[in-house]
Amino acid sequence: MYKYFALLFLFINTANLFAQSSDEIQELREMLAEQSAMIDALQEQLEETRNRLDSLTEDTSTNTQAIEATSDFLVNVANNSDDANRANIGGYGEFHITERNGEGDYDYTQWDAHRFVTYLSYDFSDNVSFHSEFEVEHASTDGLASGKDGYARVEQAYISWLEDGYLISGGLLLPPVGIINRTHEPSTFNTVERNPVEKYIIPTTWTEIGVSWETYFENGWSMNTMIHSGLRVDTEGSNLLNIRSGRQYGSEARGSNPAFTSSWTFSGYPGVSLTATYQYQSDLSAGALNDPLDAHLIEGHMTYNRDRLGLRALYASWLIGEHDEVDGYEDKQYGWFIEPSYELTDKITLYTRFDRVFAQRQSDRFDSFGLGIKLVPVQGVSLKLGVSDLTYRHEAFQSRDGVILDLGLGYEFN
Repeated sequence: MYKYFALLFLFINTANLFAQSSDEIQELREMLAEQSAMIDALQEQLEETRNRLDSLTEDTSTNTQAIEATSDFLVNVANNSDDANRANIGGYGEFHITERNGEGDYDYTQWDAHRFVTYLSYDFSDNVSFHSEFEVEHASTDGLASGKDGYARVEQAYISWLEDGYLISGGLLLPPVGIINRTHEPSTFNTVERNPVEKYIIPTTWTEIGVSWETYFENGWSMNTMIHSGLRVDTEGSNLLNIRSGRQYGSEARGSNPAFTSSWTFSGYPGVSLTATYQYQSDLSAGALNDPLDAHLIEGHMTYNRDRLGLRALYASWLIGEHDEVDGYEDKQYGWFIEPSYELTDKITLYTRFDRVFAQRQSDRFDSFGLGIKLVPVQGVSLKLGVSDLTYRHEAFQSRDGVILDLGLGYEFN
């Protein structure tokens, strides 16, 4: 009997064990199922993370390429003169000391910051560009400094277009007349002051609003033709037919009829340049008279530079038509000069020159003989010393006769 109780007890315990194991197995299965789901979720998260890392890697690579491309572009811009120099600034200036040994008001010493000029240019493309020149004279713009007539002025401002060997320019331009009207930086001429022929007759610096056309031919010839606004001279008073005072500087310039200038240059031989210029002014009065007062300017010059020898010579003459409303004027105003020079070294030039000026006013009729030296210690800087003797034609102005000593310091950069 005890044996049956023992078997019964063993059976019950075994049943409980199996029942308990079955519950635990079920729980284990549920735990494994949960862990499997978690593993699947973790795998999805891992895959998403991998995808994000791949995307970040691609973005990083793209950004790196963009940075490298930008860097290469900036380096190319820095190394490419066409891009780096689209805008350009430059300028020139002159400082003068003048001692004049005449009589009365013409016996003095004068110190002058004569010119301060800045250039500004910009290249819109390979063949279209802008050029300008702004000038302050005598270091003053209010006219109050020692009673002098200093001023600020736009001397040039124009657009140029180069196409197939032709250069077309429009705006505020310097007409192609004389040697120094278009090129007048200090080192480009020998004297301290600009020569009087190109001051009173040409008259430098002379700027007009217009359009010009330049071209160079294969046989050594070049041409510059310009249609532009004209002079407006006084037709009475102390400045009667004074060419220099007729410049309008492109400032609301009067005149219904344009002027015409054509200049032809031959430079087919080394060191030699020959130029002839003709200008027609349809009305010097720019409408101030009932009928136009026409005038013709004829100018020719030469430059020679070879084997240290140099020579400059120029002749210019105004031929002014007759007019019933204007009396007492010279129908011919003219001037000429000759200037031989010698380069003592690459930095030192000696020169001598003779000028004759016969303008409208008797105070602008004189002869001048001078000599001097120009020193260029470094490119862009010039030191000049000149001595000249003036002799006036009219006895009323002979008190101005005498020796003038000029000392100049000039600079230019571009």
